[in-house]
Amino acid sequence: MENLMPLTEFAAGSGTAIDSQVDAPVDQFMVLDLALIVASNTNPRTVFNLPRLEELATSIKASGVHQPVLVRPLPARRLQETFDGFRRGERPAYELIAGERRFRASKLAGVDTIPAMIRHLTDEQVLEIQLVENLQRDDLHPMEEAEGYEKLIQATHVTKEELGEKVGKSRGYVYGRLKLLALGQEARTAFYASEIDASRALVIARIPDAGQQVKALAEATAEDWQGGLRHNFKSFVRWAQQNMMLRLDAARFPTTDATLVVEAGSCRDCAKRTGAQPEVYADVESADVCTDPTCYHAKDAAHEVIVIDRARENGQQVILEKEAKAIWVAEHIPLKGYTRLDRPDPRVHETKMLKTVLGKSMPAPVLMQNPHKRGELIEVLPTSQVTKLLKESGKLKPAPRATGTAPASAAAKAAAEATRPVEERREYHNRWQAEAMRQADAHFKGWTGGIPASAIRAFLLETFDRMDEGPFGPALDLGEEFNTLDARNRLQTLPDSAMNEVFIRWVLHDSEGYPSPWTAEQRNRTEPKHPTWEILGLAGVDVDAIQAETKRAMESDDRAAELAKAQSDAKSQATGQSGKKSSTPPAAPKKRGGKPSAEEVQAQIAEQLQQLDQAPDGAEQEVAAEAAQEPSQAPDGAAEEVGAAPAAPAAPALQVGDRITVTDSKYTQFEEQGEITHVLAKSKVRVAFDKGPDAVLPAAAVQVTAKALWPLPTESTAPVKDAPATFSLGQLVKVKAGSKSAGGKALKTVGKVGRIAGLGDDGRVHLRHGPRSHELVVVQPEQLEPYSAALQVVIGSKVRIHPKGFLESRNKLAWREGTVDACTDDGWRVTISATAKDVELVVAFDTAELEVLA
Repeated sequence: MENLMPLTEFAAGSGTAIDSQVDAPVDQFMVLDLALIVASNTNPRTVFNLPRLEELATSIKASGVHQPVLVRPLPARRLQETFDGFRRGERPAYELIAGERRFRASKLAGVDTIPAMIRHLTDEQVLEIQLVENLQRDDLHPMEEAEGYEKLIQATHVTKEELGEKVGKSRGYVYGRLKLLALGQEARTAFYASEIDASRALVIARIPDAGQQVKALAEATAEDWQGGLRHNFKSFVRWAQQNMMLRLDAARFPTTDATLVVEAGSCRDCAKRTGAQPEVYADVESADVCTDPTCYHAKDAAHEVIVIDRARENGQQVILEKEAKAIWVAEHIPLKGYTRLDRPDPRVHETKMLKTVLGKSMPAPVLMQNPHKRGELIEVLPTSQVTKLLKESGKLKPAPRATGTAPASAAAKAAAEATRPVEERREYHNRWQAEAMRQADAHFKGWTGGIPASAIRAFLLETFDRMDEGPFGPALDLGEEFNTLDARNRLQTLPDSAMNEVFIRWVLHDSEGYPSPWTAEQRNRTEPKHPTWEILGLAGVDVDAIQAETKRAMESDDRAAELAKAQSDAKSQATGQSGKKSSTPPAAPKKRGGKPSAEEVQAQIAEQLQQLDQAPDGAEQEVAAEAAQEPSQAPDGAAEEVGAAPAAPAAPALQVGDRITVTDSKYTQFEEQGEITHVLAKSKVRVAFDKGPDAVLPAAAVQVTAKALWPLPTESTAPVKDAPATFSLGQLVKVKAGSKSAGGKALKTVGKVGRIAGLGDDGRVHLRHGPRSHELVVVQPEQLEPYSAALQVVIGSKVRIHPKGFLESRNKLAWREGTVDACTDDGWRVTISATAKDVELVVAFDTAELEVLA
């Protein structure tokens, strides 16, 4: 019988029998024809960068494929697809699982074969491998990563914790990426277009309302006057927390009431509460924060309607917003004709709420919608009714009559101050400094020279946002009381030609009210000069002449005060003697009422002047000292207050770090608590409140509840033995080896590198060697030495960043660590390691900005 030829298909080009390849053992490495492989239709990667593919193709053409692709035998469900789509003899036998980039590049390179690993896999295994491989790409967009995680969870039914283990990521990282899926279409488009980064995208994704997301996106991409982003990441987070997150513990409505807005339910069980997703809201301190302002305000409004209806049912009067605006024109202005019951009435008590003072005698209050704060109802009563109630209860005392006599403690203090030499009095320094400032400011008003306007504007705007706004008032001709928003807008819109004037006047006024810049030590500094003295010199201000004139004027004031005192003493003596009988006839007739005539007063003044002129040196001070020990004389006709209260003890001086409560009811922050961040001129302080934005308030409007741990921690109090080295602010220094404290113990900061943050009047140096509060210490200058990385830094060095200058974009990199990977024309290029809050960056630094760690 004739032998029949077997029906065997052969691969095109190579002539290899297809059957022999299909029957290859499982998990076997083989070199396969490209024609036998078909791409997977479940690969999550759908976009390939053509230029990078061409680069890979060039490499493959030169040296081949170095890593095999992963394939599996073609599944039965794809046989019909391959039968219809390919010619006979070219039908694929394998499905590509991983390595599609190498597969596509090999085709571009014109090669016929590719190394492959053949493995039998189920559909679920294929999808998991593809997703995990895709998630490990270097160029994977965070949105693609989020979508990949979602597909992997759906396909394999793994938990988020198990998913993190599979892809080598933390649980919090996976939760954060999955949260990106909540981004609305506008935010996704901006994210893919690189208008926002992953950090900002996550902040926006945490906002559940689509409309609020659009608002947050606009804020995240808003530009400043220079065309850069208005917010850095931290300031954008702060904006989002203040505008898009609302504290449930401060809500006026009952958070457990599920009937206020039926579709929303109870806040305690809401998925939009930060406590429901702690991994996503790790940066938010409280678990009781609402992330849906729309829902929050809807509940607030619903609760307000219920309260108003209930009040009307009980016969209470309710003043709605339209009428309330006429009663309460502005937040800082008292109500017209009404008095708030949730504030103290200073006529009866400084801190106790009026509602508490009235007690059971208080009638049903009037409810008034707050026209300045949506959703707030306040209890008020007509002022006339409050006054009547307080008088009837005996709680409203008659107003004390004014007295011409100062409190004893103040008088004694003033008298003691007057005995000191003029140059040692605070008033002397205040007066000559104010005159020097006035002359210098007059000189620089209209100044048009030097310093690039863009750099000045950037510096001033940054300073305005994070430091004391006080000096900006006079520098911008806005006065001492000004609206901070108006001031910032003025800074942004002023023409470039005005920036030099504003800057130099700001530097000048920044030293106002602070004693340290005006010391003789600062005046005598040569390199560098103190900014205040540099500006006074540029303005041609003759400080010596001002000091001499101030001293002369004050001595003249002292002389006049002594004469007035002598006149008062003589008048008192004359008045006392006129009531006694005397055998000596009067020298001249007295005027009616016992008052001396004008001629007599002139004669007494002349007599006192002659006595002072004939007195030996120092007699004037003795007279003043004696006067300080005697009770002060009230002006003729002044009435002593009956039952006057003794002088209150002097309030403790406010300082940075003090915890305070606002006690003045005319401020919107009344009864709010916070911490003092700046002690300003004109007896004002800047306060960072626990709830709400920072504010500048008079010192008299706050009360200290807890004193700060101050002064700064001191590393050493050892006396200076050698002539100290000369250092300047901002200089990079290192604590010398072997430095010891006064007790002989080695300093904990030995070997630390940091920048000089201050130069004390006692010669000691304030050193900042880290970002935390305890990393600001005071050391002796001989314990420091200048630091330079010039002889240490090389490519591969581990370094810490100490940026110099005032640009926020660089200063925010302070204390971060990285690795030097190149030396360029711009400096040492450093790859700064990513942290939990900050992304990896590549930035060039000067040698003077680096500390070599290893």
